[in-house]
Amino acid sequence: MAPVEQQDFLDLAILGGGPAGLTLALELHHMGAPIRTAVFEKDRYPRFKVCAGGLAGSIRPQMDRLGIAIPEPNVVIRGADIQFRGRSLGYSQPDIGYVVRRDVLDNGLAEACKERGIDLREECGITKIERLALGFQIHTVTGTVRCRSLALCTGANSKLRRDLGIPEPVRRARLMMMEGPIGANESDERFVFDLSELGRGVQGYVWDFPYRDSDGQVRMNRGVMDVQGRNRTDFPRADMSRLLKERVERAGLNPDDYTRYGFSERPFSARSTFALPGVLCVGEAVGIDPLFGEGIGEAMEMAHMAAEEVVAAFERDASPGDEVLFSSYRKRVLGSPLGRSLRVLSAVSRLAYGRHWKKLVRLLFEHPGIGQHYCQFFAGERLPPRAYVGGAFALMGTMVRPAPRDVEPTITRSVQTPA
Repeated sequence: MAPVEQQDFLDLAILGGGPAGLTLALELHHMGAPIRTAVFEKDRYPRFKVCAGGLAGSIRPQMDRLGIAIPEPNVVIRGADIQFRGRSLGYSQPDIGYVVRRDVLDNGLAEACKERGIDLREECGITKIERLALGFQIHTVTGTVRCRSLALCTGANSKLRRDLGIPEPVRRARLMMMEGPIGANESDERFVFDLSELGRGVQGYVWDFPYRDSDGQVRMNRGVMDVQGRNRTDFPRADMSRLLKERVERAGLNPDDYTRYGFSERPFSARSTFALPGVLCVGEAVGIDPLFGEGIGEAMEMAHMAAEEVVAAFERDASPGDEVLFSSYRKRVLGSPLGRSLRVLSAVSRLAYGRHWKKLVRLLFEHPGIGQHYCQFFAGERLPPRAYVGGAFALMGTMVRPAPRDVEPTITRSVQTPA
């Protein structure tokens, strides 16, 4: 993608300067696409974003291909723990992922864009979008821009999705997190997923993620994700603030030393809108992993597919008088390894966070290898076919059995993967 001077006409306007939008611009530049493109970001980098910051290790090959290092400061994660009411499963996995604060990650991607001469327009929020006979007219706080097509790369709370008439296929998940000191006995290199609140008002999990602040000091991000509790009448709705406060106190720490944030996420659904005439949705604009809520790496991977679709669409609709149609984008995403995994995770989340949650807890503790396979997948390792077959048979076996009355696991196991 050649450098673009500030101008009032573009081939593609990328709306949103997060991981999805910035990576899309970087991918187009890497492909050498002769497409007039600009990224529109309402704030100036570095800017704070509410996010736990978990980044899958599977993103490393893409970052290496684009010539971008994982921004620092970061925490390298080498294991994960699944907890349930006093019991736990421990997994060790070399470089399963990273925790990078969003202000650090996004600023690193933005700097990479600037170094490559990509047109990045900071403090350029969108106030209105008008669809024209061919293309769009974008009204920003600094002026008006015309473009042939849009890439919607915004988060769960963006009004641009509503302005474009894109429906919400599912309700958004509600989340709350607190940032503060790490406990003396807490690991600085492991993810913790606590399922203890299932059936008690949280149809999701509580997490502990270590991270590094701007001074490089390790601190702890603690949070709770509720995927379906707000959408069902047969589950109570938990007091997230109370849950997190009690979790901090159990770690022997003072909740007053923590900063609390609330936010939402858009879960992935195969019924999501992937594209409209002239409009491409990328990252959370489509939806993220509804089982664990990981969205950064998936947004960046989807941006690669979006870049391929943009190049193919402009080759098909080369004439300025042609409407740009992203006609193969949905099939491209759903048919990819990412799309297939998102569909599986979506199906499992409906079971795990719905009325079958007891069966899924039993599945995890009776078949601990399933969790290890997910850790390997998250880290970017290719799983053998027997892993998928074994997981499918274990799931089917669990689902046909009656739900356990006593969901308390009787074992604590640790699964090790050699470095």
